[in-house]
Amino acid sequence: NEEACKKDTTKEWVDGKCVDKTEAGETCAVDGVGWIICPVASFLGKVTDGAYSMAESLLVFEVTNPFSTDAKLNPIYSLWSNIRNVANIAFVMAFFAVIFSQATSFGISAYGIRKMLPRIVAAAILVNLSYYLCVFAIDISNIIGAGLDGLIETLPKIEQQNEPDNWESLTSKLLAGGAALGVGAAVAVWATGTLFAFLAFSLLAIITAVAIFLARHVLLIMLIILSPLAFVAFILPGTEKLFDGWRKAFIAMLVMYPLVAVLFAGSQVASRVMLLTADQAGGDISWLYKLFSLAVLAIPL
Repeated sequence: NEEACKKDTTKEWVDGKCVDKTEAGETCAVDGVGWIICPVASFLGKVTDGAYSMAESLLVFEVTNPFSTDAKLNPIYSLWSNIRNVANIAFVMAFFAVIFSQATSFGISAYGIRKMLPRIVAAAILVNLSYYLCVFAIDISNIIGAGLDGLIETLPKIEQQNEPDNWESLTSKLLAGGAALGVGAAVAVWATGTLFAFLAFSLLAIITAVAIFLARHVLLIMLIILSPLAFVAFILPGTEKLFDGWRKAFIAMLVMYPLVAVLFAGSQVASRVMLLTADQAGGDISWLYKLFSLAVLAIPL
């Protein structure tokens, strides 16, 4: 009967029959233009799901074989070591400048030498450890981001009959006339238009996020490679601004993962709440809650 069918999470009650959910969304019911709307909408739904999964995976930045010195296994370390050698040459030149100024009393003042020497010693150590410090800081960022994500995910104790639909499955259901979601014939066309608007908005937001996360990966690689020169810039007061710029950019890239992880996890919690509301609402309005439960996943992006 209908009540038993609705209790089965793998079934849907459609036209007086109990059918599998996959079967309920197989047929497109958009008269006249279904031949073009259905494949386009289904494709957009699939792309949106894939882009969202890619965005989540791109949050984590890991250096491949971080402790390998082989250029093929760890090209980042190989490039960093070349920059480190250049930075060490700069240190030798800085020491010669200090010795020359001390011997001839020309150039750097005695006060300037006393101020530079501690910086030179500290920077000389940091330059040769900069790669490992950067990798360690990135690991800390990954741990904090994953920890916050997991913490927020475990906060709500929401029991729901159905798992959240993805864009592809919800698209197929709405295009099939929305029978599985309780959409009446009078609102089927409007539902389809709303679906396209949500798909376009969500896809644009997710693709933008993917582009930003990819740019973050590139920036982190460049910041690691250039870290020796950044610590060299720390020595002289005239180049200290370059070190500050590197430091602020690196911290911003590290903080991005925990912040976005909170947005991702928070939006998923909100999506579950809306889906629970949809299950309770039922009727013609249920599909709208389900649509919003998916859009909420993209709104923070």
